[in-house]
Amino acid sequence: MKTGDGKVWWAAFTSFEEELKGGGSVQSTFLTDIAQLFNSALQVNEIEGIILNPWNRTIMLDKNLINIILGNM
Repeated sequence: MKTGDGKVWWAAFTSFEEELKGGGSVQSTFLTDIAQLFNSALQVNEIEGIILNPWNRTIMLDKNLINIILGNM
């Protein structure tokens, strides 16, 4: 998803119910390990990070915060 400042982020949801709170219909859904998701995000130069639950109780994790969570810093 693209934020108002033009930066691109991945969106992730903590549950299917959180995904359904969005404005549109669900396009596709898959389950993944959060550590794998975080590690993958660190490898993609085109994104700023991950937005968890972008429709409700949003948490924006940039790559610096992801590295801290993973213990890389």
